[in-house]
Amino acid sequence: MEPDMPNLGQTELRLIETIPEGVVIVDSNGMILKVNGAFASMIQRDEKSLVSTPFEDLLVTSNDGERFRQVLKGDLSGMLDVRLLARRGSNIAVRLSTIPITLGHASQRSMMMVISDVTDFKRKEFIQEQQRRLLRVYTQLLQHDVMNDVQVVLSYIESVLDLSQELPQTARTMLEAARSAALRMVDLVRAFDDADQLTETSLTSLLEKTIDDASKAHLGMEITLEVPDSLIGVRVMASPLLPTAFYNLFRNAYQHGGKDARVTVTVERENGTMKVTVSDNGPGITPDARKTLFTRGTGRSSGGLGLYLTKRIIVSCGGSIELVDREGQGATFEIRLPIVVL
Repeated sequence: MEPDMPNLGQTELRLIETIPEGVVIVDSNGMILKVNGAFASMIQRDEKSLVSTPFEDLLVTSNDGERFRQVLKGDLSGMLDVRLLARRGSNIAVRLSTIPITLGHASQRSMMMVISDVTDFKRKEFIQEQQRRLLRVYTQLLQHDVMNDVQVVLSYIESVLDLSQELPQTARTMLEAARSAALRMVDLVRAFDDADQLTETSLTSLLEKTIDDASKAHLGMEITLEVPDSLIGVRVMASPLLPTAFYNLFRNAYQHGGKDARVTVTVERENGTMKVTVSDNGPGITPDARKTLFTRGTGRSSGGLGLYLTKRIIVSCGGSIELVDREGQGATFEIRLPIVVL
């Protein structure tokens, strides 16, 4: 049994004129019976000239016309995004919300459409899509060029290490640190392919590898990991970029603490999350700097992007990061990540 349809009399039809959105009433064949002033202004036409015109004649594309006919027959849901012809050959993007109705005492089966101009919204959508496409192209070019250059650097490092058997230990250690940093760049570039994919990951394993990478690349820095046995193997949802978030914190500690930098990483379970506390022995963060610490352009290093990106990555994994107030005692960050419930 079909649901009851609103029956519009003369009073209701007059009220349509007060609606700020465009309103069009068509019969069961799609012929326009009434429009309000807002719709006429929207497409720059006279109200009277639109009456008895097939609404389909106002649609820009044949595909829009086909979908409109399907809505009339009830084969398609009652909301459509289409383009309408306006005067002087221009067209506008609109969203139609349709309602089956009956008119007057004759109970004429009709359809009322509330029409919203979404041209600006669609224009912004188009611009955003173009930006996304450009970003994809830029990312692919960056991946290609960076990967090629890093591979060249790695090949030279490997050649020097293999050919120079009597290389001083200090020089060898520095080359191995450079190799570690280059290998991390390879991992980072590859991670961009699946940057938006979250997978179940052992938090302890992720931290151990990231700490190992950071220790090799930053000579002299000491990083200690403290994880209770009961939490080893606990999994969180992580993107391929999550190691970069922790790496940024370790690198910041090194940049501000130098070769004497000491970092302690502790892992605890707290209210369904894994809380990771990263503390260093550096100079700490001033009260003024804390206010905008995670804001783009105002971070501790890397042109203000390091901590901004760190937070973005952690939030994308469903987590959070905050600075713990320990003025004069180095910097301490608390990261919380949801535990995967098995």
